[in-house]
This record gives sequence, C-alpha cells and structure tokens, in this order.
Amino acid sequence: MTTTKEVPEKILEKIRKLLRLKEGAEKIGSEGEAYAAAQGVHRLLTEYNLSLADLKDDDGNVTMDIGESEKINYDSEYGS
Repeated sequence: MTTTKEVPEKILEKIRKLLRLKEGAEKIGSEGEAYAAAQGVHRLLTEYNLSLADLKDDDGNVTMDIGESEKINYDSEYGS
C-alpha cells in the first residue's frame, strides 16, 4: 500500500488543486468542468492508491469533511 510519504508532494498538490477546481465549478454551475475535475481526482487517487482521507491541506488539516446523511437511517427500507 502506498503511503502519503511515498507520494510526491507535487501529486498531492495537484489533487488538492483539482478538488478546489471541482468545488469552484460546482459553485458557478459548470457541471462539465466539475465532472472533469472529479474524474482527475479519482484517477490520481486510484493511481497512487490513496483516499480523500489521506489528503491534508496546507495547514495540515484533513481535507475530507464527513457529514451525516439524511437519506439512509436505521428505519429506512433501503438501509437493511
């Protein structure tokens, strides 16, 4: 398994840049650009065997925000 120490910082920064591009494109409603950026992130994460949880921003904070989904809960017919 690849660790973030083995991945060049240049690649990690490229992933961060693509994530920022995706978020910016979503804000302005550019679905095509957001999709292309997300595909680039996915390709690099897969190539280097990383996950979003492995990424940290410039301040050393984890970039992935985990939230609670309202779509599936314990009494959902699709949750079992």
